[in-house]
Amino acid sequence: MDRTRFYEILDSAREGVEDDAPSADADDLRTALEALDDDELLGFARRFDDELALLNRWSVREAGYVVAGGMSDDGFRAFRAWLIGKGSAAVDAVLADPEDLADLLTSGEPLENEALASAALEAADERGLQDPESEEGAATPDGEPEGEPFDPEGSDGRLPRLAEARSRFSG
Repeated sequence: MDRTRFYEILDSAREGVEDDAPSADADDLRTALEALDDDELLGFARRFDDELALLNRWSVREAGYVVAGGMSDDGFRAFRAWLIGKGSAAVDAVLADPEDLADLLTSGEPLENEALASAALEAADERGLQDPESEEGAATPDGEPEGEPFDPEGSDGRLPRLAEARSRFSG
């Protein structure tokens, strides 16, 4: 499945909400996935992993770390799923400049959406389809992040907009 079609389906789980609204809803995504045939569903699940892998960068993790005040490995996966749920423009913006995450924050919204990441896999499992993560050549979204690891002690200074947004977002 190409990236445009992937985000069209994902965006259908956000219909009726504003561009700066919370991440897509997993239940609404499951409803959208019901209309897909088996090949499309597996393609969607593969593309989700591709997007998770694309976001598996130290710069993205540092951005989430600053806003959340820390981030575990599982938290980083759930954070990337949340970001994907915000749409392709949000993903592209944070990849281009991690400080643009500050523009995507909605007060009170959790910075995680693990249910979104598992929606397609659960739908495939319910249909008895092979887990796309087990296929040869499948994306590996959870390995060592790309780029240069960050020093948490200096993160606020490197990402001042996010450090400032942390207090507004969590407060």
